[in-house]
Order: sequence, then C-alpha cells, then structure tokens
Amino acid sequence: KNRQGNDVGFQYSSWIFCDDKEQFQIAQKVRNELQVAMDQKVVTAFSNRQVETQLADLSEFTQAHTEHQEYLFKNPNGYCNHRIRLKQWYELKKKK
Repeated sequence: KNRQGNDVGFQYSSWIFCDDKEQFQIAQKVRNELQVAMDQKVVTAFSNRQVETQLADLSEFTQAHTEHQEYLFKNPNGYCNHRIRLKQWYELKKKK
C-alpha cells in the first residue's frame, strides 16, 4: 500500500478517479476481478496478494506535465508494475 517498487509514500498510492457512476462501476468490477484472479493464482506477477487500488469520485482534474503524457507509449518498459501487462483478460475459475 502507498508504494510503487522502491518508491514509498501516499503520493505513490494507486487510485482510479471516476467521472460518473458507470466509470466507478467498471473500475470496481475490474478491481474485483483482478483480486479474484490473484486469489485463484491466475495472476501471480504482483508481489502483494491484495489489490490496493482505491476508487474515488473525480473532483478536479489537472493534466500531467508534457513529459508524463503517453508515458508508457514513450517508455514501453515502464517502471515498477508497468512491466506487467495482460495481453487479454483471463477467464476466472467458476466456484462450485
């Protein structure tokens, strides 16, 4: 929690800011599906076993500096967990 690789602190926490109810529901669904996939060991690339991403309503938007725009396009190897990419969403095992 509040960490990205070696960088630690609140400014490194993971957040999704949603502009409306639909975005919030989509983000919540994806976050929950990722947690199930981690619990089922379908996704094992993360060192933490708990999805820590927080969801919140968007209250104000400030565009990132130019050098941070399209960051992963400009830096395909990314940083920290950006090295982990899902080529497609996985199928969850059905609980019996």
